[in-house]
Amino acid sequence: MPAARVRRSCHGTAADRLPRALRLGRRQRHPASRSTNRWPVPEALGEARLACIRDAHAAAAIRAERLGFDLVELLGAHGFLLHSFLSPISNRRTDSYGGSLGNRMRYPLEVAAAIREVWPRHKALGMRITGADWVDGGIRPDEAGIFAGKLRNIGFNYVCVSSGGISPAARPAIGPGYQVPLAAAVKKASGMVVQAVGMIVNPHRAEAIVADGHADCVAVARGFLDDPHWAWHAAAALGADAVYPPLYRRARPEQWPGQRGHRTDRRRDSDPTRRDDGPQPVADLCSAANRIHDLARNPIAPNQVAAARPDAQDRIPRRKPFARRHPADARPLLCAVWMIAIDLGEGLP
Repeated sequence: MPAARVRRSCHGTAADRLPRALRLGRRQRHPASRSTNRWPVPEALGEARLACIRDAHAAAAIRAERLGFDLVELLGAHGFLLHSFLSPISNRRTDSYGGSLGNRMRYPLEVAAAIREVWPRHKALGMRITGADWVDGGIRPDEAGIFAGKLRNIGFNYVCVSSGGISPAARPAIGPGYQVPLAAAVKKASGMVVQAVGMIVNPHRAEAIVADGHADCVAVARGFLDDPHWAWHAAAALGADAVYPPLYRRARPEQWPGQRGHRTDRRRDSDPTRRDDGPQPVADLCSAANRIHDLARNPIAPNQVAAARPDAQDRIPRRKPFARRHPADARPLLCAVWMIAIDLGEGLP
């Protein structure tokens, strides 16, 4: 549930829903709500608001099921609310939700149990947890393992082990696979299915993490930011096959001699006529080696032939700019129609 909606449902009057800084004025903060770095000090949640936030998590899981999602992952890391309960660095409560590890786990486990109650058993349910705060006195891998065991007893299917995010004083030893030892420690302590994360770049490294028993699976985030087709390239590097949508089949390794370093050389470049998805793009016809072309198997559009002649550029009729061909008010509609066509049609040119 969005934070704004949680605030509306968990607070009373309209005045109570306003942030303290707005109710008191920017220059009239209460002395107790001011810290040395001028950020407001968080106030401890009361039992009523804790129950409201717990129920909001369960309601969000119900909506996810109604929308057809197959997996829900509860966030309990990176300094967010549930992590702030778990970590002794941030949890300074003196009631039943603070102090010992058992007390600090109490509220995150209440939220987890509420989600487990409404989420279907045949669908995956996991939680991202913190394996270490990287600060003296913070969460340790053995504590993370105990917490993961509690989640397993509730009925969670896996945990994703991350770290840090609770204090600017944290000094993680960042490097490729730097959080894998945390995942291995949690797996050993809890017997839980564990997902490893953290700068897992190389597909061979990812395969080794699972093969060596450090984790049951890996997750990649920044790798996809760098290369949106990371999974396809990883499959090629590991000698596995991958499913390509029809519009991307021409980029399969056996049909596209790309120069990416992580692709394998398992390509059938020696037989360029082996094609299984229709006519292929025309080669550079200006090159003497490519002027012999099988027009029956691979038709060439007239404009491609004209464009291939070095002296033919001036003969190609120039199209009007898009803004002149289509009025401004029609452009969003045209884009929408094209997006729908791409979404519905597999055999579009």
